[in-house]
Amino acid sequence: MAKMRADAPVMPPETLPRSSEVGEIDTRAPFQSVRDAVSLFRQVSFPKQQQQQQQQQRLSSSTSSSQDAPDVSAEKETQLLLAEQEMERVQLCLDTSVKAKAKAFSDLDSAQRKASDLRAKLEATKQSRKSAIMTKHTMTQRLEQLQSENQETESVREDYILSTAELFMAKRELKEIKQEFSISVEERLAELQKAEEAECSSVVNSRKIKDMTEEIAEMRDTVLRLNTDADKKKEEEVKINEERMAARETYAARKREAEQRLEDLRRDCDPELRKEIDELAEISAGNERLQEEIKLARELKEARSEMQEICDEERSYKSLVGSLTVELDGVQRENRDLKENEKERREVEEGEWVEASRKVEVIMREAEETRQEAEEMRMHVDELRREAAATHMSMGEAVKQLEIVGKAVKKAKTAEKRAVEDMRVLTDKKESLTHGEPDKKIRISLKEYEELRGRHEESERMVQYKAKTVAAQLEEINASRVEGERMLEEKLKEIEEVNDAIDAALRNAEIAEEAHCIVDAELRKWKPQEL
Repeated sequence: MAKMRADAPVMPPETLPRSSEVGEIDTRAPFQSVRDAVSLFRQVSFPKQQQQQQQQQRLSSSTSSSQDAPDVSAEKETQLLLAEQEMERVQLCLDTSVKAKAKAFSDLDSAQRKASDLRAKLEATKQSRKSAIMTKHTMTQRLEQLQSENQETESVREDYILSTAELFMAKRELKEIKQEFSISVEERLAELQKAEEAECSSVVNSRKIKDMTEEIAEMRDTVLRLNTDADKKKEEEVKINEERMAARETYAARKREAEQRLEDLRRDCDPELRKEIDELAEISAGNERLQEEIKLARELKEARSEMQEICDEERSYKSLVGSLTVELDGVQRENRDLKENEKERREVEEGEWVEASRKVEVIMREAEETRQEAEEMRMHVDELRREAAATHMSMGEAVKQLEIVGKAVKKAKTAEKRAVEDMRVLTDKKESLTHGEPDKKIRISLKEYEELRGRHEESERMVQYKAKTVAAQLEEINASRVEGERMLEEKLKEIEEVNDAIDAALRNAEIAEEAHCIVDAELRKWKPQEL
């Protein structure tokens, strides 16, 4: 109850009862009983239940409203106070939420700014990483370039060896090409001889063909003559038949005249004589008929024999013409074969010529490459000579530095000797002063003695240090001199090898040029012959 009273706020002037006046203090108890306080607390804690209870109380207290009027007013006042407290609390929560929202917005802005800063830093780190990677890449490339440059000097000798091997291989190939060229020349000569023989045989065959054609023409002329002779004989036979017919007609006329005369004689003669004359006439007529038949048979036989001879000659001429045509076909076939062989030979010769020209071009290209390699080797030799001169100069400078260091060592040794002599003189003076008369002593202070001693020790240390440095420099100079002499010997050997390789390459190039000239001369010889 005390806590609830302490937490209960002071009522504003608008909520004070009407009977109170300004300046008066409300001394009334906030709660009339514990029951009212518990009910109020329950209403604040459970507003829904409190509303339901209020409804139930309204329903239940509708009958007893007249009795509880002062309690209801007090309860309403407490509810009003609690509502105001709740409003203030809600307002306070709202203010705190607004402040928290503003703070959250400010935190969000700062977080966004930080995020943008972090993004910028991330981009910067990425850029720096990329630049570092690029620098690393460039450094690796530079390292690889340096390694490749170092390897180039090592691979030059291998290139020289390979070039010499290639030159020897080219020389061997050139020898093989010469051998193949000589073989091809021999084959070419043999083919040319065969071609000449084929041309001679073709000329002979052409002559034979001409002779055969002339013989065929003569045979055709003889056939024509025989045909003309046969036609003449037929004409003569026709003339003979015509003469025979004319002779028959004249004979028939004469026969008729003779018969007429015989008839006349028969009339004039006796019958016996007439009978004999008739028999004689019949016998003579039979004889004439037989003679004519014999003559006709003889002429027919002669004509048949002549026709048989003509047919035999015609068959012989036909067989001769057939054999001549067959022989002509064979000769023409041989001529075609010879032409095809000549064409193939020319194609083969052209292919060989193209192959030989290609080989010559390859040889010339290889000779040009060897010449270029020789020029590159000569340039490399000049570079090696320049490097050797530079090494000589560096060795001369090293010798000069060695002389300077030797002079410095000599100076240090003389200074050391002088310091030792001074120390010895001082010690002798000290001993003479200690052992001599007391009036003649030269006394020095302890400080001066310590200074002299320190100078002596310092000079000894400097001399030892200079001696060590000079010895180290001498060792380095000797090592560099030995290394330079070794490198110079290697360079001189490489220069000699390169000179030998250059001489061999030049000799091979000269040999290739001579071979090219020989091949060109042979090709120029072949070309007019083919044309």
